[in-house]
Amino acid sequence: MARRPLLLIMAAAFLVSVATGLARPAIAFYTRYSLESTMLATASLTSSFMLGRMLTSVVSGLASELAPGRKWLLASLPAALAGLVVYVIPSIDRAGLVVALMAVWGLLGGLTWPTVQIVVAEMAGGRSGAALSIYFALGTIGISTGNWLFGHLDLGYGEVARLGALLMVPPALLIGIALGMHPPGDGGRSARALAGRLRSRLVAWVLLVSLALGMLNGLLREYFYIYSHEVYGLSREALGTLLGLAGLAAFIAGLASGALADRVGIPPVLAVVTLAAAIGSMLLGLPHGSTLFLGLGFVLASMGVRASMPLTRNRNLLPGTGGAAVVGLSNAALNLGVLVSPLVAGFLYEHGWGSGGAPYLVLGFMLPLVVALLYPRRA
Repeated sequence: MARRPLLLIMAAAFLVSVATGLARPAIAFYTRYSLESTMLATASLTSSFMLGRMLTSVVSGLASELAPGRKWLLASLPAALAGLVVYVIPSIDRAGLVVALMAVWGLLGGLTWPTVQIVVAEMAGGRSGAALSIYFALGTIGISTGNWLFGHLDLGYGEVARLGALLMVPPALLIGIALGMHPPGDGGRSARALAGRLRSRLVAWVLLVSLALGMLNGLLREYFYIYSHEVYGLSREALGTLLGLAGLAAFIAGLASGALADRVGIPPVLAVVTLAAAIGSMLLGLPHGSTLFLGLGFVLASMGVRASMPLTRNRNLLPGTGGAAVVGLSNAALNLGVLVSPLVAGFLYEHGWGSGGAPYLVLGFMLPLVVALLYPRRA
């Protein structure tokens, strides 16, 4: 195990997650209240961001298979440019341009983070599940820290977003140093061999899980921030506290899922966390539910979504050829789900359906439940 570069990457994951946890809710509130945008436009921030990530996540996975020596170019430079994009956003006075810049941020993130996840698994070897669990757990704690700071810092929405942007620069440097210490691997694999390896029931099911949990994940971000505030009356402080508590629970679940997967295998653990996410979403979608159910549902759904990430982003799902491509494809499938669901939920909300919890019941509960039941007994 390459410990020193792994430690640098873990530190980068934590710092950039704090920055993201600060910037994303701040940009959502800035768009909704400072620019007086519609709920659909605000929810589109998530979709735009994930559209960008979806497009370049596939590039990350394929490039890591076919040209492994290019990993440094795909990771460190885009991570630095992302900070510049986020810093500019609060200067924009049109919601459409904010949505467009979120897509640029997503494009840069899709190049960086799937590549980093592939490298983490390569560095960790046989303990890739535990290493990725720590990686995602640190990301969860970082986002929760940023969310809590967003709720409690006495700063305007634009100032909070810019603070997050500045915090994105040090992680880019750490990633560049870590990748410089890590050998690029072999000379790549043929496209035909790669395509053959990707044709399996297991890969198809993992991509379906990623898509379903991505659709739920899309409802747990900007849409939930506004939904909980306008329907349940959660204050900015209460929202920050709930996001922090959910992040702590997801931190624990994420650590447990990857370590357990190293012992019993990835697919069965992935099926369990998918069911947990479906139950949490059902609680979120209860018509006329209480704030207690809202909080419990959000925590459980967050745990399920977050605990799935060390599993669907593990290149050891397919040891050897194809593993890195699965990481990129699963990133893209999750991003597609996060892209679609806020648009649907925002439309339903604007037309009077969102206040009854319909998006959570339809998009969040049913799809993960169905996909979990499709668990393949054979690859």
